[in-house]
Amino acid sequence: GLAFSDALVARTTGRWSIVIARGIRDDAGRFLGVTTALLDLEAFASLLAKMEIGSEGGILLRRSDTFKLMLRYPSRSEQDLNQPLPAHNPIRQRIEAGERMGTLIYTATTDGVPRLASFRQLDGYPFYVQVALAETNYLAAWHLQAIVAGGLTAAFALVLGLIMVRMIRADARATSVAQQLANNEKRMELALWGGDLGLWDWHVPSGEVVFNERWCAMLGYRPDEITPHVDSWGHLVHPDDWGVINAALEPHLKGETPAYESEHRMRHKDGHWVWILDRGRVVARDAAGGPVRAVGTHLDITAQKQAEAELLRSNRELEQFSYSISHDMRQPLRMISSYLQLLQMSLGQQLDDEQREYFHFAVDGAKRLDTMLLGLLEYSRIGRKGEPPAWVESRAILDEALLFLGPAIAEAQATIHIEGEWPRLLASPDELLRLIQNLIGNALKFRVAERRPEVTLSSEITGNRWHLRVADNGIGILPDQIGRLFQVFQRLQSRSAFEGTGIGLALCRKIAEHHGGRIWVESAGEGQGCTFWIDLPRGTTE
Repeated sequence: GLAFSDALVARTTGRWSIVIARGIRDDAGRFLGVTTALLDLEAFASLLAKMEIGSEGGILLRRSDTFKLMLRYPSRSEQDLNQPLPAHNPIRQRIEAGERMGTLIYTATTDGVPRLASFRQLDGYPFYVQVALAETNYLAAWHLQAIVAGGLTAAFALVLGLIMVRMIRADARATSVAQQLANNEKRMELALWGGDLGLWDWHVPSGEVVFNERWCAMLGYRPDEITPHVDSWGHLVHPDDWGVINAALEPHLKGETPAYESEHRMRHKDGHWVWILDRGRVVARDAAGGPVRAVGTHLDITAQKQAEAELLRSNRELEQFSYSISHDMRQPLRMISSYLQLLQMSLGQQLDDEQREYFHFAVDGAKRLDTMLLGLLEYSRIGRKGEPPAWVESRAILDEALLFLGPAIAEAQATIHIEGEWPRLLASPDELLRLIQNLIGNALKFRVAERRPEVTLSSEITGNRWHLRVADNGIGILPDQIGRLFQVFQRLQSRSAFEGTGIGLALCRKIAEHHGGRIWVESAGEGQGCTFWIDLPRGTTE
């Protein structure tokens, strides 16, 4: 039900008020919290000031359970507020006897003025209203008795109605807020259930923590088996993971970061370790900025961690396999090529033109296979054997690529256009150099005969992303062939027209993805050039 305070000065408004409070409980009857509404007594007084009660009349609002004074109009002294009626007061005696309303004549002990007073208790609320007119006012003219009595009744009814309307509205607001909070509580429970999240609510100064059922079940416990204290959590954390936790938690408690997040292990009841994604945020601080309350969630990511470990192991095996294939097979292949050439030389004039052509095809095939194995070796090394990420000037990397490509640019009589802002990036320098060099080299290589190549490199920064555009006026690509372009050993042009292994763009794709970015191409068709787009993160800290 509702609970009402005595008259008090509200901290939020600085005005005399009454606080109404209503408890909130779930369907099982568990206590969830309290919602409150504020009744401004000074707003009531401004309404009562419009009543015609004479120079010595008065209107009172008192509690009907404690008989404390909540409001008097006109006001005499704030010290009168919350003062109860004496036990011998006739109105108190009549209310205690069970009367809901009544009228009486009395002489006030405070000023000795005879008055006619009516009182009535409010339905459903522990208050009653009293309206009193002084005898000197209502008997000033006998012929106005009926008018005065009617005015007294009207004033009483109006005041009573105003107070009841205000209280009903406040009660409705409190009920609405309580329902809203209960609905939000249910939505939060559904969200936690749907996300399979454990919830913790930590009172930092005392160390007390409230854990929900899912938090406990995640570690194999019932709620009554976990002491609601931060020590219960700390005893379950893997000793080797405290460094990770403190590195994230302490700056957040000091207000240096917007949230707390860490991945760490916790001991299950049966003894095995559970990987937890722990996220939280301080939601209340004291006047000095110290943390008072923090709320967060636990998510079991053990399966994800196991999958990541398996994927990492599989990738290592795959990289080792591709390295071994490409590296170890080159030696016997070179032997095949060398002995074929020795055999060709030893046979000498015994070979006719057709046989010499056979030898040429065999040696050429062995050399091309060696080149492909070398490309596969380079592909397997991306992200594994290159330089570690460092802050580099993208324009300096571009200038270095153009220096290496200088002879090819001069031979093709190409024009290079450079546009935009070239930022600092957190990247592997040699991999970024190879990416830019491959794209420019392709633009020079796949050119239209009798057309001088023009290559435009445009750099653009959007937020924390770097966009590089490499456009050319070369041979272009059929739209239905674009999907094959970045695959290993895929060639869209004949070997007789353009040399190559078909691995260069696959290397570009792997470099972009290794840096957390992507690469794609656009072309209007054959003979209409290509535009390659690269999107890479710039890096977060320097």
